[in-house]
Order: sequence, then C-alpha cells, then structure tokens
Amino acid sequence: MRLKFFGLAVGLAICAVAGAATMVHLSTAALVKHATLVVTGTVDDVTSHPPDADGVIYSEARVRVRDAVVGGTAEEFVVVRYMGGEYGGLAFVVTAEPTFEVGEEVVLFLEPAAAGVYKCPDGVQGKQSVVDGTVLPAGLTLSDYLAEVAAAAGR
Repeated sequence: MRLKFFGLAVGLAICAVAGAATMVHLSTAALVKHATLVVTGTVDDVTSHPPDADGVIYSEARVRVRDAVVGGTAEEFVVVRYMGGEYGGLAFVVTAEPTFEVGEEVVLFLEPAAAGVYKCPDGVQGKQSVVDGTVLPAGLTLSDYLAEVAAAAGR
C-alpha cells in the first residue's frame, strides 16, 4: 500500500511540474509584435560554445536570409544565439529555446541581442520550420503564412 501511494505521489508531482511548464501558444500577431525583424531563410551553420561561468552552453545558428518580411536587413546572413547545444561531450537542453539544424528552412521572429547577433524573443515559438512548403506548426503554406505575418505587421 505504501509503495502504491508513493507511486501515485510521484505521478502527481510529475503532472504538476508538467502543468506548470505549459507554454501559452502565441498568435502570429503577438510574434510579430515582439519582433523587430522577421525573415525566411535556410540554416547554413550551427556552432556551440563552451559553457559559461554558470555552466550554460550557448549556440549560434547562421541563417542565409531569403526574404526580410518585417523590418529590413541588407545582410546575406543573420546569426541567432540561443541557450542550449552540445560542446565537449556535454549537452545542455532548454525546451523553451529553439534548436536549429543545418539545411533546415525557417521563418524567424527576431530582435537584436548584441552587435550583429539576434535572438528569438518568444523562444521556441519564434522559429517556425518550413517542411515541404508548409510552415509548422501553423500548418499553412509558406506564402499564406507570410501573408498572415505581413497582415499582422500592417502591410
């Protein structure tokens, strides 16, 4: 009986933690409002850096810009910094932060983080993947999604 109670208590604790970590889905309009730059492009390179003094590994994704949908950039590439990555056999995972893979097509909602470096102000929601012409998780074609972004930006 005591073991069953312990298992139930652990299960409830896990559910409580999972519920507390639930992320509120942001609308396209909210993502646009928080960003100073929205671009489409392809991930060209991903580099992870050694852990900082707090043990946090940061990574940077270099994205070849195809189109600046909101804001403007004459740059061929943008660099996006985010918490997480692998370095020297260590892995640091932050589920609220986006991750990037070389060759991946993306729509990014960005703001400046440092000179020449951007971040997704809404974390993982600030990166939308484009798979076979469909923006995920929105489920819209890229052209329809970009029209929604432009409308949210007042264009």
